[in-house]
Amino acid sequence: MSHLLSTAYRPRVALLAAPNMPLWAPSQLARATRAISPSEQQYVMRFRPADQKQARCIARHLVVQAADMLGYPGKFLALERDAHGRPFLAGTDLDLSISHTPGLTVCAISLGCRVGVDVELRRELQFEEIAPALSGPEKTRVQSGNLPWSLLSCWTVKEAVLKGDGRGFGPGLEAQDLFSPEPVLAGVRWHVSRHVFEHGATTYLCALATDVSDAVVVSRLGSIPH
Repeated sequence: MSHLLSTAYRPRVALLAAPNMPLWAPSQLARATRAISPSEQQYVMRFRPADQKQARCIARHLVVQAADMLGYPGKFLALERDAHGRPFLAGTDLDLSISHTPGLTVCAISLGCRVGVDVELRRELQFEEIAPALSGPEKTRVQSGNLPWSLLSCWTVKEAVLKGDGRGFGPGLEAQDLFSPEPVLAGVRWHVSRHVFEHGATTYLCALATDVSDAVVVSRLGSIPH
């Protein structure tokens, strides 16, 4: 925490991860849900499967911890969503991105820059799994073997950039090469850092994208309610 607070004149990012499995007992999920704001309780309860409720509840607790790392009272910040479904912390100059994969939830909060994050279980990702979501330049990179990282890492980078941009998948991406080491989207150059989280014997790959080159990033495992 002190490291982030001591870099007051540079953009800062708090990156936290926490396991979202195994499933909690219903009483534990109920306690953790009661600890978040009424609006967030309503959001969590929109998800029917228990694992999705649990992951969203964990995300809210990570938001509190990450905001605290940046010197903001996370417990009292209102988490809302814009017209594209992108989360934000109302009334602050913080930026926020959240990602879930089976087994892990990740939260990134930044001060002084835009941020996007994505996390995936480490595995051999097959081209056919994601081909429909790739642009022409990205397919060319894959087919020619001109990838800066593994296919899975490139995919996490693309997802992180899209989350940072905030508009997600949609028209206008057909000519974009987000598998580039320094992807550009809508005139913005994104700077990417890749992270690895481990829980037990399982490894997760995470990509963090910011729209500045000098952000100070502190990553760690967050705590979850019991």
